[in-house]
Amino acid sequence: MDNSPWKDLDHSNARRVNNNGQFDFFWVVVEEKMPALMLRLPIEPISKPKLP
Repeated sequence: MDNSPWKDLDHSNARRVNNNGQFDFFWVVVEEKMPALMLRLPIEPISKPKLP
C-alpha cells in the first residue's frame, strides 16, 4: 500500500502537511512529477520563531 503524502497530487493542487502546524507547509508535485515541500509565507513579516 502506497501512503505517500503526494500520492494523487498534480501541478494543480497541494496537500497541507499538518492542519495543526504553526507554519503553512504543503506537499506539492513540481516539474517531471517530482515531489516537493512548499512553505507559504504570510504577507506580513512574522517574528523569528524561538528555536531550541
